[in-house]
Amino acid sequence: MFLDALRHKPHPSHSTLSASIETAQKLQPKRTYFTHMCHDVPHASTEAALPPGILLAYDGLEIEVENAGALTV
Repeated sequence: MFLDALRHKPHPSHSTLSASIETAQKLQPKRTYFTHMCHDVPHASTEAALPPGILLAYDGLEIEVENAGALTV
């Protein structure tokens, strides 16, 4: 799952880090990546404090996706 996690301080149109953690824990996907972080979210220390299975995305990140078979729409 990919979620917006702009910063710690509330913003009128983006999710906070704590709200995104809460959403990920509620939905329980195998992995969650947070995107759209601002400059006041230091990558290494923030990621070290996240619950298991929740990671910060970064430029150049490559994610391997398991083949789930054919998708019928």
